[in-house]
Amino acid sequence: MPMFTTRSLGYLMQCHEDLQLLFFEVVRGIDCVVIDVPQIELPSMAINVVPYEHDLEHNLTVLDKQRFCYFAGYVMGVASRLHAEGKMLYRLRWGGEFVDDNLGFFELKG
Repeated sequence: MPMFTTRSLGYLMQCHEDLQLLFFEVVRGIDCVVIDVPQIELPSMAINVVPYEHDLEHNLTVLDKQRFCYFAGYVMGVASRLHAEGKMLYRLRWGGEFVDDNLGFFELKG
């Protein structure tokens, strides 16, 4: 089963508990990497996460838009389910919905 690296966990621990819950659930289904937390204010309500693709020569490769969209759809579906179950207080918004090149960005919205 996929797991977060120590670095990804460090970033994730700076986030709101909804994002922590969400991405611990997501990584069980799709391996992913937390790139950073774009907000200075803690706990962060936003995070940059990308799907991980293992390549022996390059480890993390440049992934095409289609792969990011598939990953984002999966993340949004998990978030929707967790919110409907009452486990997440906030809804989720994906960066690809409003900025074409911000495909790894996710934020909580009220």
